[in-house]
Amino acid sequence: MSLDNVLNEIHMKGQQEVTKVIQEGQREAEKIKTEAQTKLKELEDSKQKETADKIKQLRVQELSIAELDAKKNVLNMQKELLEELRKQILTKLQELPADKNQEYLKVLIDRVQNEFTTGKIYCNSNDEAFVKSNSKFQFGGTIDCIGGVLVENDDGSINMDFTFENILDEAWKDVMKDLSKLLFKLP
Repeated sequence: MSLDNVLNEIHMKGQQEVTKVIQEGQREAEKIKTEAQTKLKELEDSKQKETADKIKQLRVQELSIAELDAKKNVLNMQKELLEELRKQILTKLQELPADKNQEYLKVLIDRVQNEFTTGKIYCNSNDEAFVKSNSKFQFGGTIDCIGGVLVENDDGSINMDFTFENILDEAWKDVMKDLSKLLFKLP
């Protein structure tokens, strides 16, 4: 065999080796590329799921905050409505016709006279003459109230506050829950 043939054969085998290495390199590169694309897809999917979960969580939080704000606003409005109702009741009590006011005063005076035998009675300046003439108690003076009476025993240690404001305050506490249920359809 001649030197040219040997060289040709070595060259051909070298070419085959180069082709084989190139093909293996291409297959390896393709394999690496496929693995990288798979990992990239998995990472993208994971990030999309994570982002979707965060968005869902934020939506739930925002909705909760909005619901709390709405409830707070509703409660504030309810409170304002109830306070307005209370003011209207006091106004109506203050504007009672004289005969109705005197009827209420008589009931209150009689009730107090069942509790105390002696003492001082107080009322607003508009009701002074009626209270003086319809009570067995010593008149103690006028007080700042829209109506009703306040009576204290002789030493001033015990008093019974039957002013319209106090009666309304006591009744308000007792009926507030039921009133709220009725007005605002609470459970």
